[in-house]
Amino acid sequence: MGDRLKVLILNDMVFLMKSIAAGKENIGLPDTEQRVWTNFTR
Repeated sequence: MGDRLKVLILNDMVFLMKSIAAGKENIGLPDTEQRVWTNFTR
């Protein structure tokens, strides 16, 4: 039963990676904002 679970998770991961790759090709990555450094430590 453990092997079947590994196969299912692997298939889901492959699908997710293919979907992300297709989205990067078709849609592209969003513009990133400049990082603002803050210091909340007192």
